[in-house]
Amino acid sequence: MDAQELYERMKKVQEAKGYFFNKDKERTFELLGALLENKARHGYMGCPCRLLSGDRDADRDIICPC
Repeated sequence: MDAQELYERMKKVQEAKGYFFNKDKERTFELLGALLENKARHGYMGCPCRLLSGDRDADRDIICPC
């Protein structure tokens, strides 16, 4: 999966709930790419704004809700 595919999947789900991506698409795709990178590296989409330990249970509070 790439950032574009993740964007399309998340857009459908979140807009139905009244949530919308930031209008700054460049920044949005930067963050989506970082989420995918964390998933590839650690196996889960930890928030790219935080330093992950690599232990999903320890990082449970920073798994990205967005």
